Amino acid sequence: MPSLKQWTVKHLRELARKHLGRGHSRLKTREELIAALKKVMKLPVEVAPTEPPPAVKQPPGAQPPRAAPPAPPPPPPSHPAEPLVEGFFVARVQGEDEARVHHLTRTEGPPPRETRVAQPTHAEALPELPTAYGNDQIVLCALDPHTAWTHWDIRPGTRDGAFAGLAAPRVVLRVLCDGREVRRLDVALESRSFYLHGLEPAQHYRVELCALGADGTLRRIAKASNTVQLPSDAVSTDRSVRMMRVPWGLPLGRLREAIQSGEVPAAPVPPPPPTTILHEHWIPGPASGSWQLQRWQEELELVPRALEPLPPPPLPGGPLGSSGSGLGRFEEGR
Repeated sequence: MPSLKQWTVKHLRELARKHLGRGHSRLKTREELIAALKKVMKLPVEVAPTEPPPAVKQPPGAQPPRAAPPAPPPPPPSHPAEPLVEGFFVARVQGEDEARVHHLTRTEGPPPRETRVAQPTHAEALPELPTAYGNDQIVLCALDPHTAWTHWDIRPGTRDGAFAGLAAPRVVLRVLCDGREVRRLDVALESRSFYLHGLEPAQHYRVELCALGADGTLRRIAKASNTVQLPSDAVSTDRSVRMMRVPWGLPLGRLREAIQSGEVPAAPVPPPPPTTILHEHWIPGPASGSWQLQRWQEELELVPRALEPLPPPPLPGGPLGSSGSGLGRFEEGR
C-alpha cells in the first residue's frame, strides 16, 4: 500500500469516511486526516531515511564483494480452475461422471486412481462366428398377425445346380398358406432374408425358394421352410385360466411326475374376480375423411378348468411343391 502522504485530500477523505465513519467530518486539514488514519489502520511508522554507511575503500587490485543473489519471487497462489462451459452441458446430458472423464469439471483433490480390470487367466481362443453355415435351410418366423420374416442360407453350389438348364433363371419366393400358393415374389438370393407383409392372421404359412426359368419352369432350390401359424388379431375366445399351486422346493423337472403321483394336486385354485377391460377403436366418422374414437367396456369372467394335454402341432398341408398358379411345370431340385 503506498504512503498516505502521496494520496490526495479527496482520496484521504473517502478513506476516512470508510474507516472513521461519521467522525471524519471533524478532520479539516491533510495532516489531521493522515494522523487519524494511521491510528485506525495501524500503519507502520515511517522512519526518516538515513544516510548510507560510508563505502569501505578496497586496496588496488582487489575484487569487489559479490552481492547476494536476489531471492526468487514467491510462486503465485494456486486457485482451482474454473470448469469449462462445455462441462455444464455434458454433465446435464450424460451426467457428472462423464464430464469428469473428459476433465471438464473442477478437481480440487488428486484425480481418482484408474482401476484395471483383471484379465482372464486362461485364453478362450474362441473362433469368429462364420457369416454363413452353408446348410441349405430356410427358416420362417412369425412377427405379428400380418407379418412374417424368413431367412435362408444357400450354398453357391446348390444355387448353380438349381439354375442349370434354365433359360434366364431368377429366384422367386413362393408363399404357401395351407398348401396353396398365395404369393410369388422376386427376391435377391444374396439378401438372405425377406419380410412378408399383408398376411392373413391365424393362418399357417410356409415358404419355398425356387428358380424360375424364362419358359415358366419352376425348380425348388432347397427344402421348404418350417410351417408357422400367425397369431390372431382379435381377443381370444378362450377366457379360462388354468392355475395350480406348486411347492417351492419342487424342481420343475419333476412337476409332471409329481402331478401324476398326486404329490401336487391338479385341481385349479379359485380364480380371481372378473376383470374389466376398456376397448378403444377408431371408426370412420359421418363426415368424409373424419374418424371418431369409440370406447366400450367388457367384463371378462375367468372360468377355471382342469389341466388338459396340449394338441399336437398341425402338419404342413398339401404336397411339397404344389402350385396353384398354373405357371409352368415344377421340378424337384437336383
